[in-house]
Amino acid sequence: MKIIAIGDKDMVLGFKLAGISSALEVNNPEEAKAALKDAFQRRDVGIILISERLAEELRPFISKLVEGADLPIIVEVPGKEGTRTGGDVIKELVKRAVGIEIKI
Repeated sequence: MKIIAIGDKDMVLGFKLAGISSALEVNNPEEAKAALKDAFQRRDVGIILISERLAEELRPFISKLVEGADLPIIVEVPGKEGTRTGGDVIKELVKRAVGIEIKI
């Protein structure tokens, strides 16, 4: 399974340096929607990393995409300005994925 990162220039650069080859730079919500739709249609994608800022802007669209889908999992990544939601989102994703709760 592949990991895809979708975000601004800085986020994409960081993930490419970390070894994520499928990192897509988007400049607006419409480009992000297209990238998300494409990623959901691929069978080889297991995780989509998206910036929190973009995820907030696309919340209704993302909710429709993930409805009833086991994969890929969407993980919201804080931007350079810091986290907007705290660790609760990550804790919930881990709990849903592996069935245990983590303490942060």
